[in-house]
Amino acid sequence: MNYFKKLAVHILKNDLANNNLFRIWSRFDVNAKKQLAPEQFQMIWSSILNSHGKILEVEVIDAKELSQQIQNEKKTFYVVVSVLTLERGFLNSIISFSDQKEIIQFMFQENKDRIKYIIPKYADEKKIREIDIIVGENTEYPLTGSLTIPELEDETKSNIEEKEKEKQKENQNENQNENQIENQIENQIEKKQKFPVAIFVHGSGANDRDESIGPNKPFKDLAYGLAMHQIASIRYDKRTKIFVEQMKQIRDKLTCVEEVIEDVLQAIQLVLKYDFLDLERVYLIGHSFGGNLLPRIFKMFKNSQKFDENLAKIEIKGLIFLAANSRNLEDLYVEQMEYILGRNSTQEEAERNLKVIRNQVENAKKKDLTHNFPTKELPMGLSALYYLDLRSNNSLKIINEVANQVSLFFLQGGRDYQVTDKDVQIWKDTLKDNPKFSQILFKFYDNLNHEFGEGEGKSSPEEYILTFRNFSEKAIIDISDWINNQNEEKK
Repeated sequence: MNYFKKLAVHILKNDLANNNLFRIWSRFDVNAKKQLAPEQFQMIWSSILNSHGKILEVEVIDAKELSQQIQNEKKTFYVVVSVLTLERGFLNSIISFSDQKEIIQFMFQENKDRIKYIIPKYADEKKIREIDIIVGENTEYPLTGSLTIPELEDETKSNIEEKEKEKQKENQNENQNENQIENQIENQIEKKQKFPVAIFVHGSGANDRDESIGPNKPFKDLAYGLAMHQIASIRYDKRTKIFVEQMKQIRDKLTCVEEVIEDVLQAIQLVLKYDFLDLERVYLIGHSFGGNLLPRIFKMFKNSQKFDENLAKIEIKGLIFLAANSRNLEDLYVEQMEYILGRNSTQEEAERNLKVIRNQVENAKKKDLTHNFPTKELPMGLSALYYLDLRSNNSLKIINEVANQVSLFFLQGGRDYQVTDKDVQIWKDTLKDNPKFSQILFKFYDNLNHEFGEGEGKSSPEEYILTFRNFSEKAIIDISDWINNQNEEKK
């Protein structure tokens, strides 16, 4: 294996680092050459250079000799995994060699080990408790999630743990299920210990409960930060994250109702299950597109309360908009792609790709767009039905009505290239004549990106993947103070 390790290092340090892609490609075996043309190989590496920068260091971290039976013949190949330290991050290089020393596979892969998530300094895990939950447990799409609460009083916690031990002794041959544990917690918490609760609403994409991107977990940071200020929160894995195949099957019929709103409504109902959550102090925190949907979610929930006396017990006290777009998704998409392609592509490549994107956006904006228009000819892989639904339910049309019923708080980062101060200004202009406008809070943070991480200069896609930043403590304090002030008004 030493020979192949040295060969891999030579290829990476001498050929790849010097941008001699054709020399590497000439080492490919016949099948590898058929699968990847030299021009494609060059394009892949050029994109990596633009986003990650030049190679600074190469380190072999694994090397294996493997055998495989192919058409009654035993084939041996050698796999060398190396970590590339680049100017702006880390990548794994995986090179597989045949016993004829030809390259049969050459791959790049994100390295998740060199940059890791760290619990924010403002959060003390000893003062936080997380409870596993299921959002929409009895629906077609049950979603795993976390209820995060401030740690219980020592005496209460001790009583719970003691009861858990006693129960385990009584049922040595049975696993204590989650519902039993939850009931013990609820039964032991003093009546006076009722926490306001915030329900998190994801932005676009198949997000997990933490809204993980690269090493960053903004929703986890936010949940922990709020718990330190005596505020509970509910977050969960998005439907499009958990039920990937099912969502693919209904892709052409999918709207934001199925993708987002139905599950938020289920999460709100979950508040009824826990005695230690204050039903009269419920907040929705929406990030990006999730923030855009908050007015619509609020209205739909208020309507559902008319038909369910239990839901009528819940009061949504406030809506918190984190970098929430006011403009249409398709318009944001063009602006974002102009910025990204302008940074990472040649002018010719950028214009070619932007032409396709602009044509897709024009299709989405057609007045005569019908629900059966081909999804592949629309932006972001969203269906015509998705765009038609958004067109009929624009949040700007109802934000004033909502502002008369519930408190609003808008937060925006100055380094954000995805949602910008243009969006904030549109929210403001739409609300400026509202009699409650003076009570609506707008906060702008010059040094925060779209995920509310601190930094300098305009952010970029690779920033989220290659660098680690906790959710801004300043923003968490502002959110917590706002929630707790609303709660004081209630008293």
